[in-house]
Amino acid sequence: MRLLRRLAYWLRLRSNATDLMDELSFHREMVERDLVRGGMTPDTANAQARRAMGNETVMREASRAVWLSPALEALWQDAVYTLRDLRRHPTFTLGVTLTLALGIGANAAMFSLVDRLLFRAPALMIDPRTVHQVYLYRTSGGVESETGGQYVRNADIAKYSTAFSETATYVLRQLAVGTGAATRVRNIAIVSASFFGFFDAPPVIGRYYTAAEDAPPTPSAVAVLSRRVWETQFGARRDIIGSTLAIDAATYTIIGVAPDELVGLWPYQPPAAFIPVATYGPAKGYPTGRPRTATPSASARSSVGSLTSREQPRPPTSPTRCDAATRHSTRRTAESSI
Repeated sequence: MRLLRRLAYWLRLRSNATDLMDELSFHREMVERDLVRGGMTPDTANAQARRAMGNETVMREASRAVWLSPALEALWQDAVYTLRDLRRHPTFTLGVTLTLALGIGANAAMFSLVDRLLFRAPALMIDPRTVHQVYLYRTSGGVESETGGQYVRNADIAKYSTAFSETATYVLRQLAVGTGAATRVRNIAIVSASFFGFFDAPPVIGRYYTAAEDAPPTPSAVAVLSRRVWETQFGARRDIIGSTLAIDAATYTIIGVAPDELVGLWPYQPPAAFIPVATYGPAKGYPTGRPRTATPSASARSSVGSLTSREQPRPPTSPTRCDAATRHSTRRTAESSI
């Protein structure tokens, strides 16, 4: 209630200030009148009344402090003085305003970017607190470096890991989409079939590809379009299912359209289409896993570590086949590093 009374007094500050001055003058006149009745001359009584009442300015400040906080009043006076000074110097005011606008805008934009990329869960992801990204590293010559996710490693994690209830592989690439003059470079999400199971995002039309269509040695060249591409490039035609689309050096059959909110892990680089990992050789994907409820993170790391340290099959001893395998491996490594 006291705060409300002070606020009401502040809203009627000028009227209350006039009333306060009138009341102080009335009390001084009463003291002066009593002194005149006691036999003093009017001039002597006036001077004596002023001495008895004290400094009038101090009395006004003390009286106002009862109803209004001195700090709040000082803040109000400083604000009024600042506004008057800014109005007298419009050039300086414009410079200050622009500086504040740029500073606030830049900070707000940076915070939004960091919040979206680092703190906020991907859109439509199911129970994001249980999803973990798996990073693969190797040590060579005492130097540790990230190896990305080679297909064979991702396959090992998906097949043999007991620490995860489900796994998925993903990577984003900029690939040529279309043919001839209509070719455009677009963001293409190269993801395993299990990637869609991490999101609560049923397709707008059609379906997502299955694990059988994303399995070597003969994966199916199928693609799922984003809704934006479906609407802008294909006019939101529902008969698009079964049509073909050239992506990179292959021709893919369109089997579905993903909802507009499904942007995977790339909110600022939404993919134009999703294609299977097994159909794109140079893909260097990163595995993602959802640990089992009772499995701690340390156990999950130990499980992944044991899988990535497994011995890979040795190449055949035939010189001809061994050379072919070596060249193939070298070519794939070069393509992966592009």
